[in-house]
Amino acid sequence: MEFRQMKEHELKQAAVLANNVFRKDGEIQMEEIFPALFQPGVSHSYGAFDQYGDIVSFMGMVPLIINSGSVNLSAFSIGAVCTHPEYRGQGIASRLLSLCLQHAKDAGASLLFISGDKSLYLRAGSVYFGKSTQFILDPPAARHLVSEQNLWNFRDMKPEDIFAMHDLIKSQTGTIQWGLSDLQQFIGTSPMATLYGLTQYIKVAEIPGEGISAFAAIGIPRPDSSPEQHQEQTSQVGTVIEWAGSNKAVTALLSHLLSHFNLSSLEINLPWQYTQLSASLEEAGTGQIPSTNAGTLLVADGNTLITQSRLDSVHGHDLTISIDTEGTYILNSPDGASVIGGNAELCSLLFDPDTEITQPSNFKLKTLPLPYMYGLYFI
Repeated sequence: MEFRQMKEHELKQAAVLANNVFRKDGEIQMEEIFPALFQPGVSHSYGAFDQYGDIVSFMGMVPLIINSGSVNLSAFSIGAVCTHPEYRGQGIASRLLSLCLQHAKDAGASLLFISGDKSLYLRAGSVYFGKSTQFILDPPAARHLVSEQNLWNFRDMKPEDIFAMHDLIKSQTGTIQWGLSDLQQFIGTSPMATLYGLTQYIKVAEIPGEGISAFAAIGIPRPDSSPEQHQEQTSQVGTVIEWAGSNKAVTALLSHLLSHFNLSSLEINLPWQYTQLSASLEEAGTGQIPSTNAGTLLVADGNTLITQSRLDSVHGHDLTISIDTEGTYILNSPDGASVIGGNAELCSLLFDPDTEITQPSNFKLKTLPLPYMYGLYFI
């Protein structure tokens, strides 16, 4: 068995394996859903190959940068992880994950975002991270949410909107560092919607003559071809996959989406930092389900994470984080030093506003905002 980084000409073979594992006949193929993984270009992914040179296991990796407040975090996303049925249970994926971790470290990344929480990742130290709330908007709540609805014009996205949408999504607090081509590609491939059996629509809210103030990507369940199941579908639940814009425009757009698509409810997941929109939805009487962010998180390199978070001795001021000789993270302040713990505790301290990690009473770390990781960007 050979374990190594994928070569460009081998990506088609990896896509065939992924299609056999994840997709059924007639469904959209993995190379169409995830061009960042399977189309020609620089590949960071890893594979395991048998004695004949055929791929038997694949672990996809895509680099990204998270704009988190005043800091930028270099990271990788891991997805489309698959192993041929005849080779499962042999620890192959664990070997690939170790190689991916080392690759991320060598590349200067601090984190791995994983689209899943299987035991493979949890055994390697992957943790649930951050804090988010799922808000469930129903028609009564939507009526309370409507404010100056007649100000807005709601319509489908046009190609000419891409610059305005890019500006809106860049202005979010805690976001993927989107390029224009990236944004267009993920809008077109709609990986979240496709994998969850949804049809994706992009809607915008604008004031005539003043431009776009908000947009939302929404997933609507596809009509079922079975008459029996169709009769059972008495409710239609929509999912907001991505959104950006001013609070007034977004709330007006959400209310419009509920009625426009004749939905029984509309679900939207908000990371903790979106306090204004969260307050508006809460005041309207929406249902709420507290949770973590989506997927799991694995620290690739603790020192790099500390440096990129600007909490090392060079960038830090009152608060810094160091690592002792046993690999334990230490929080240093003018009041003294205290033990943080391992990678799980460090992620809690950095990314969870409700962390239980002890901090000095006079010196508190600012929680780093992260985007909701199951959005337009999804690997």
